Amino acid sequence: MRISKLVIATMALAFLIVVAGTTAYFNNILSQKDAKIASLESQIPHLNQQLLGIENQINNLTAPNLVATLATQEIWKFSQEYLGGPNYTVPFDFVQISGTVTNTGGGTAYDTGLRVIGYDMNGVLVTNVTVPLGSGFFGSDNSTNQYADISSLANTLSSGQIATIKENVMHEGIAYNWTVTPVWTNSPSTG
Repeated sequence: MRISKLVIATMALAFLIVVAGTTAYFNNILSQKDAKIASLESQIPHLNQQLLGIENQINNLTAPNLVATLATQEIWKFSQEYLGGPNYTVPFDFVQISGTVTNTGGGTAYDTGLRVIGYDMNGVLVTNVTVPLGSGFFGSDNSTNQYADISSLANTLSSGQIATIKENVMHEGIAYNWTVTPVWTNSPSTG
């Protein structure tokens, strides 16, 4: 039996049509999938931004946050009767700091303290010192440190804990403008 040229041509044509149709079909599917991949890839930056926002919210819930309610008053060395009479003198001016510091964050605050910065009438820096949270007299340099009389310190504040502040920071010179800011770390210091 002989196969005619027409049958072979018809079969070849049918085969080519099937291959072309299959190729077109799968090319269409690949194009659709490529478009879907491109669409999903274009969402990655937005989703990463959302993830970062959620991570920041979680960190804010678990991080410490110290909030201070403080008052400052400059005490000049010529008003030493404040300290308990004429027999008790400190030859330096000092700033009296009173109030509270509260940890409103979700985590423990470590290495807690107050950054105390004072300026004179001309805006010249008089003192810049960090002292631990607590009560007592603190010095701000070698000359004033010899009069330091620290009575209590708080090195850490747990979430919700409140530290009562009754600090006096001695300094050289007269300061008229004070900035007192709570400072802390989110993890304990090593070494």
